[in-house]
Amino acid sequence: MEKKRKREKKNEDEMEIEEEENEIKFDINNNNNNNELINVEFTFSNIVEDNFQLIKVLIQPNFEFEDVYVGDLSDILISQHEDVGTTIKVEENIFGVFSYIPISFYREKKLHKNFIEKFYKFLNNKIEKYCDNNKNKENFLNILNNNNNIGLVINERAMNLAEETIPPAMGLITKEINECKEMDDYDNRYDFKYFLILSKFVKILDNKKNKKKILDNNNNENNDIAYYKFEYPLFLKKSLYNIEYKIPFEEKDMSIRENKNEPQFMSILIIKAEDYFKILKKELNCEF
Repeated sequence: MEKKRKREKKNEDEMEIEEEENEIKFDINNNNNNNELINVEFTFSNIVEDNFQLIKVLIQPNFEFEDVYVGDLSDILISQHEDVGTTIKVEENIFGVFSYIPISFYREKKLHKNFIEKFYKFLNNKIEKYCDNNKNKENFLNILNNNNNIGLVINERAMNLAEETIPPAMGLITKEINECKEMDDYDNRYDFKYFLILSKFVKILDNKKNKKKILDNNNNENNDIAYYKFEYPLFLKKSLYNIEYKIPFEEKDMSIRENKNEPQFMSILIIKAEDYFKILKKELNCEF
């Protein structure tokens, strides 16, 4: 699907916003440890080809030990940037990338085959291995493999990215897919029925309960689990099916890992699109 025009990034959030060409900028004031006021300018920008390596760095941890080449995923994000997708930058550094990938549409149309085939194999293998209920496994696999208009939510960011930036970014990309649906040559790729969402998390060891956590855990009822994405437990509560598995970080040098002393896990869930959008609007106050 070719786009007739390049969409400008827009945002209706009440934070201080300055629109300049195809970018949105807003400032967040934070206090550092010395109680000094720090003014940080975050910029929402279109995904461009030059972002390839920086996007790879953000999405690599999800597939570091899997037969899924994240370079192919970066290529997909760049290829559909005129439809949907944004980055969050501080100066020239990318701290977040956000988009929706219509994986079932691409699979049916045999597009981006190298990534899609390996990604579906990865998902099927994980569901087969880690879904602890045979009926749930059957239903999960049935939804996944029967072209049910599934979207993969791309929501990857640095751990130190301000939480205030996430709802505007999620609202922005959701607004963009709604705009796509109004185009004369729209081909239904964004008519999602379900969303797949991935998130890393850590399990806090018993003997480290008093250790200061670097992850926000306000939405999680299990105090022994800390998700890398503060909003993920909201989606988890409404998910149809989900799996989790331990990431084998011990196979590589742990000295460079985040939370290197804590067990690292991955969670994968599937959620109805209508429930996902309700959470964006009602729980995260996203505008779209």
